[in-house]
Amino acid sequence: MKKGSTEHSVNLRNYRAKYRDLITGTPYDIKKLNGSENCIHSILLFTSDFIKESGTGKYASELLHTLTSGHSPQSSLDNRDFKAVNAKMNELQKLYQEQSQHRYGKELLYLAFASLLYEVAAVRQKYSTNINAPLSRKEHIVLNFIHLVKEHFRQQRNLAFYASKLNITPKYLTETTKAISGKSASTIIEGIVNEEAMMLLDNPALSINEIATMLNFSDQSFFGKFFKRGIGISPKNYRNTLKRNQD
Repeated sequence: MKKGSTEHSVNLRNYRAKYRDLITGTPYDIKKLNGSENCIHSILLFTSDFIKESGTGKYASELLHTLTSGHSPQSSLDNRDFKAVNAKMNELQKLYQEQSQHRYGKELLYLAFASLLYEVAAVRQKYSTNINAPLSRKEHIVLNFIHLVKEHFRQQRNLAFYASKLNITPKYLTETTKAISGKSASTIIEGIVNEEAMMLLDNPALSINEIATMLNFSDQSFFGKFFKRGIGISPKNYRNTLKRNQD
């Protein structure tokens, strides 16, 4: 957080972020921005595929365990650590934007990404605190549901599959997620799929047809309809919007 403050929640817990706070999380945590006051911040999003391509996959389980829900996702950094993380974020952004202009642009990007991961992992281990507040049975169901969707969303979008894994009925699962998160179980599944789709669309090396295949859609047309229903625009128009914003 570079300026101001904001109210937000991660995995059903409320937080207030302020200047020099670092917030981490997995792509599919239950996240909600409740309000902000002249907030200026930097956000880094990346896919599991990018981790594999960058060569950090063998270290990922060790580095990314600091992003799990067992610890508070928010850390208040001192000025030195804030500047260190911010500098690596800025370097990564610059390399991402200019990678096509350098013979080894992608390799430099991967090295900067690994450097940032190590920096964040060290900072999180230094500042992290355990979450001890108890959760209700329904909250446990929702968090376990989210965990299952993270594991299986590329292969399974069927509500009955997840309900069966949780030993409850699809109706009860939907009622529970609606009561806890304000969203139905199907909406959460679709949101997770579309969040991954948006991150994949940010990679110009992947065709829309390849992304549809990666997400286990029968064809590009079906993927396009699914994405447009959730996001409001087609994958092609979404990608064009990203390109215009980067130019």
